Amino acid sequence: MKKSLFILLFICLTIGVFAQSSSITIKSKGATENKYVTIKGYEITETQEYNYIFSHQSSYQIIIKSGKKKDISVKIYDTNRKEVFSNYNKGKKKYYNDIIFKCPQTGTYYVKVSPITG
Repeated sequence: MKKSLFILLFICLTIGVFAQSSSITIKSKGATENKYVTIKGYEITETQEYNYIFSHQSSYQIIIKSGKKKDISVKIYDTNRKEVFSNYNKGKKKYYNDIIFKCPQTGTYYVKVSPITG
């Protein structure tokens, strides 16, 4: 009985931890394609940066799932480390969880992902 109760408690805690975690999924769609295809997914626990080679005229969908109801900041920088895209709308003071980035030219881009604290 105690063993069954312990296993049930462990499963409930594990589900709770996964339900509260934040993640990001990056999907791509070429200029002539109709649907997005997942290219990468990550769990977000701290500020992280990933580099990708994005293609001219391709679209990239970034989907953010924030399990703890905290906002996640996503910024995309070009090869020269100039910010070219963000999921934050300064006018509305809002972070968006589903965004589309249309690549202006082929090259290496840096995707910086940060949980917002406070």
